[in-house]
Amino acid sequence: MLARAALLLSLALLAAQQEPPPSPPLDLGVTEETGTALAQIDVTLTGPPEALAQLRRESFQLWVGNRKLESFTADGICPAARPEAAGKQEQEHEPAPAEATPTRPASWLLYFDQYHLTESGRARAIQLARDTLPQILGKGDQAAIVSSGRSLVTVQAATGDLAALLAALTRLEKDVTQFEGFASEEERNIEEILHPHEAGGGSGQPTLDHMLLLVKRFAEEERWRTQRDLARLGMVIGRLADLEPPKAVLYFADTTRRNPGDHYLAFLSSSTVAKAGLASTPQKGSLETQAGLTIGGQLPFDRIVKQAAALGIRFYTVEPQPLQDSSPRVHDAQSTLQSLAAETGGKAFINGVTPKRMVSGIKEDLGCVWLLSFDPQGLPMDTALPVRVDVDVPKVKVRARGQTVIQSAKERVTNRLLAHFAAETDSKTSPLRAAFVPLAWKDGKYSALLQVVAPPTALAGATWDLGASVVATEKIAAETSARTKVGGSNVAVALESVVELKPGPFELVAVAREVTTDKVFSSRTEGTWPDPEDALAEIVQPVVLQPGPGAFTRDGQTRKSGSLVHGKDDPLDASRPTALVALVCRSKMVKTPLDVTRVLEGASPVEFPPLALDLKDERCGQVRDMIPAKTLGPGRYQYRIVVREKGTEIGTGETSFVVPEL
Repeated sequence: MLARAALLLSLALLAAQQEPPPSPPLDLGVTEETGTALAQIDVTLTGPPEALAQLRRESFQLWVGNRKLESFTADGICPAARPEAAGKQEQEHEPAPAEATPTRPASWLLYFDQYHLTESGRARAIQLARDTLPQILGKGDQAAIVSSGRSLVTVQAATGDLAALLAALTRLEKDVTQFEGFASEEERNIEEILHPHEAGGGSGQPTLDHMLLLVKRFAEEERWRTQRDLARLGMVIGRLADLEPPKAVLYFADTTRRNPGDHYLAFLSSSTVAKAGLASTPQKGSLETQAGLTIGGQLPFDRIVKQAAALGIRFYTVEPQPLQDSSPRVHDAQSTLQSLAAETGGKAFINGVTPKRMVSGIKEDLGCVWLLSFDPQGLPMDTALPVRVDVDVPKVKVRARGQTVIQSAKERVTNRLLAHFAAETDSKTSPLRAAFVPLAWKDGKYSALLQVVAPPTALAGATWDLGASVVATEKIAAETSARTKVGGSNVAVALESVVELKPGPFELVAVAREVTTDKVFSSRTEGTWPDPEDALAEIVQPVVLQPGPGAFTRDGQTRKSGSLVHGKDDPLDASRPTALVALVCRSKMVKTPLDVTRVLEGASPVEFPPLALDLKDERCGQVRDMIPAKTLGPGRYQYRIVVREKGTEIGTGETSFVVPEL
């Protein structure tokens, strides 16, 4: 807390060193949608055509959140419930069925989860899509193709052009940058655990310590990949938010698991797992529990189900790899695909699925869909509510998703904004900035200030929607958004949030949309927060900041000036002061004060005074260096931190920045 206060104070002093020019009028803050939209629940009905034709509004009974709803409408997207059937019944003086619409066009998303596709599965997934798509894409339908590998790529934006979609599948098939071998490495990982001498990991029989080390490493890697990739999937399905149902995702994956990493525990006894601290209890050796993969007590898999329920999306999950054995790890993956499909009202296709079976299953599932719409006022928001639907027409069976979610306005805004990530933008050339300012270390976690900065624009009265999602090893550490309107032009706009992260890899996704022009920028940053025990000393996330006017939003509070993070290629303003901030951490083995030397190499000489950092009982402490205004000449600068204990170098870190020619 002291470190954080010191940083914020130093940033305030930095801003005060130079009075910024008068700020244009700003209309700042989070803008949320108002009003309540109707909630919808889609249900599938099966039975003889003559029985389906008898369906009417009064045929349905609906319970949401264990409360029976008396007021709702029912509309059939079902050929059997066609209007002419209603006319015939009226002539015979029988109750008319509910007004039915012709079968509506569907929206499809084909999603290839590359890190969870085996080599054979990837090839079959593309072929299954190629064989299936022409048979399920109906008149007026739109489909998009997205691939999640080292980056998230929209292979084909939404279109009804079948030829364009098939050409996109061919491009994906030939795109070696989307090849990932993570799923195919499972066999090699298991061999390395059990037979390290055969896998090139050493000689002799594996020791318990060696097995524990490998199990932990492989399981952590799988948890991280699963967490990150499910977060990406959640962002992408947000693109379907404003589309009319039916809307469906064909999700291709072989090894996605609800309990990522657990299968590696099968090689250890429950007592060994418990003693090694790999699980919470000997009875439930679950790495998903031990890893803390939660978002407010919610597992990432369940979050996808919740989002699909809120948006009315069905998942058709596909295990494209050929028929597999019945090992526990294969069973875990297949069960996950089955659960994802069942809990979103769709179907799973596993065990050597064929295009014929996929087509017949999907057509049967979407053959007769009814939409039940109701006013959600009074129901809890952003929480899963159980759903039950009954019909009183004999021989008609109803199948509904098990839950629905009424999204709040803020949740809808955040999801829609993050859905723009990788929508057709190039993150490598994006002017959008997103970075962390390290604050402190406490109870095994880092705290950091997340800042997302939209580029100034010449447009007067620009309105910016900013959003960010931080995916870490253990959870989605932050997901936030805000809308800011500025009265003048060329005003920097920043969204800030304090987040906590455990050591390990992270992915930071940021999106900015200027509402008036509908320009969208996105950026993606991967990195690692180091474990202080991995080295005698670690220099964490050194960053460069400069003060200036702008629109800064944090926790619903706004201000008109502050300090902006600059990346290594973002030009600094030499007329303003500059702050260099980093976190220096030590391992438990280091007990004495640290000598911290800071060096700035570049066109202008700058010296920093010696620093003796006495952390006492703390593991980490901030280092902050200030460069006065009008000190730096044009050129690139390298800022380096060297940490010594009793004259011995134990850690280094660096960052760079550029001052442009005037």
